[in-house]
Amino acid sequence: MLCCNFSVIGRRYFVKYKVRMMILFCLVFFASGCSTFQAISLVRGGEALSPGQKEKVLPTEFNGHMILVKGNINGSAKEYRFILDTAALTMIDKETATELRLARDVEVKTNDSAGGTKTAHLTKLGRLTIGDITVTNTAAVIMDMTKIRQMTGIEVDGIIGSNFLRFFTVKIDYQRQQVSLSGDLSPLKAVPGASLVKFEQSMKQGFAPMVEAASGDVSFKAFIDTGLTYPLSLPLSIVKKADKESVIEGKGLMGGGFLENNKKEVLTRLNSFRMGSSSEFGRIVANGTEGKDVALIGKEFLSRFVVTLNYPAGEMLLVPVSGVKGDDNMFTAGIGVMRDANGKFLVSGVWSGSPADKAGVAANDEIVMVNGKGAASYTLGEMRAILKTNDGKDAVDLAIKNAGGERNLTIKKQFLFAQ
Repeated sequence: MLCCNFSVIGRRYFVKYKVRMMILFCLVFFASGCSTFQAISLVRGGEALSPGQKEKVLPTEFNGHMILVKGNINGSAKEYRFILDTAALTMIDKETATELRLARDVEVKTNDSAGGTKTAHLTKLGRLTIGDITVTNTAAVIMDMTKIRQMTGIEVDGIIGSNFLRFFTVKIDYQRQQVSLSGDLSPLKAVPGASLVKFEQSMKQGFAPMVEAASGDVSFKAFIDTGLTYPLSLPLSIVKKADKESVIEGKGLMGGGFLENNKKEVLTRLNSFRMGSSSEFGRIVANGTEGKDVALIGKEFLSRFVVTLNYPAGEMLLVPVSGVKGDDNMFTAGIGVMRDANGKFLVSGVWSGSPADKAGVAANDEIVMVNGKGAASYTLGEMRAILKTNDGKDAVDLAIKNAGGERNLTIKKQFLFAQ
């Protein structure tokens, strides 16, 4: 997710861009003086070439919690692969930017969460085309996405964010694994059994859709984040005050780490969750992270519905999918995983009291084999799905290696909260 916050120090103006990609890392961008206003102009810019009223299906691939789309930049003959992320600003990998000779229009300094400082750039894309949909003169951040490729095992060249999507009505059908865009911007119609929720968006938050949400008497604002795996991710400060059941502590980095410092993570089940003024969704599992300052609604909640986001009208329609279970529990081995630079799968953490924790699995253990196949043959999304979801198998066979040697385990997945 990328958001822009403005602050005034004396008579100088600073623009701060905070990038949270799939909630697993954040960078902060600073531009000052004339660059500030140039950056604002770039982010606000863009124009959609008339897509027509009919829905146009995008060339889409679903991998784990990620939605991948293919497209062209500035009329390139080559197709590039992007993550579609509603809580991000559009981004281009630095290698792709060099290949296409993209201009570095605004230089900005970046502070990552580990305290390092780097330089990044905003650029203006003359044409960005996904399927039959084109937006001209749209902003993108040039970033090094090597870490994302290493850790997911998926070759990606960038991210399609809400500054691209904001011109359209976007429909996401997780069950059919289909995403479509249309130029029909008329208000969404209420559907029996569905929820119609208003959302806010502004340039300061990269046009990411943000809804009013609550649990019990605790209210908060949350971004709709298709790049997030959890149903709901909250700052730990909100988890402490929310209407909830028990709290499960994480031993290590349950989200896989990416560029985050070692922050405390917990898992809880909220007794109630609602969006807007009247849309009630009952109990929901939520992740809480220390130091986090935004709430995010992710794939495991959104995939219960056919999701329609009418960006210009600021409306979201959630139509329940028949037969899809709710997200009021988590059926899992209890393992957080990550890939290192060599492509090895490492245990990043375990949930306290989970089947993996009871079996002695611990952070930094290497996963060598999964269900008789070499771990390296899986993507990160596939690995997480095997360890976490009900794929028809209650147990997962693992070969685990650490300083004490290699051992084989059969871990029976369980619900972490009482049924």
